[in-house]
Amino acid sequence: MKTFLITVVIIVLLFLISFLYDNFSKSKIIPKESSSSNNEDKGIASLINELDQLGYYKYLELRIKEEVKEESIKVGYLFGWEESGRDYSSDAEDLAEGGVGKLIESVKPYLETQNVKITEIKDDIVDMDYSVVINGISYKIYSEDEMDKDIWELSTNRAFGIINKLLKEVSSNERVYILYGGNDLRAVFLTSEMYKAINESKLIPDREMPIPTPEQF
Repeated sequence: MKTFLITVVIIVLLFLISFLYDNFSKSKIIPKESSSSNNEDKGIASLINELDQLGYYKYLELRIKEEVKEESIKVGYLFGWEESGRDYSSDAEDLAEGGVGKLIESVKPYLETQNVKITEIKDDIVDMDYSVVINGISYKIYSEDEMDKDIWELSTNRAFGIINKLLKEVSSNERVYILYGGNDLRAVFLTSEMYKAINESKLIPDREMPIPTPEQF
């Protein structure tokens, strides 16, 4: 009798385990809506490959280029961070607090690929006036009489404007674009063809869209 009861209990337990497993498996089925995210991933891959064709990664070794592309597709971030050689952290607050020279120093390796020669970078801060001297030329970032403006935005526009002026002077078709803003600000180098491809894509939300730098100098 005891053996019979143990057998019954085991059968019941096995039945319950089987029932629970089936229901758990069904709950893990991926909903149909996820297919749209797969299509979006494929679209991002297509856009990244288009940027590749337009020369976005041309300054990278093949192995590094493929790694950057693969990671960009995986996480859905188009620009590849510093590893791409075109995407730089900037931080508008740092720029406003005297960090423009540091930004230009950080992008100097990329500027050198465009034949921009920089022999001098100097931040010049006197009271509430802030300028940056590049190759003997002084560029105003902001002055005391502009303290009523958004200094972070002003510093961003003028810092990026200096970079674009240097690119324009050597007849480069590259320009630096504004991505995000505030403490998340990034500087991204693109040609007009690259920007057009990104801008015309329906896959990139507005918050991820690079913004042309207003002409400053």
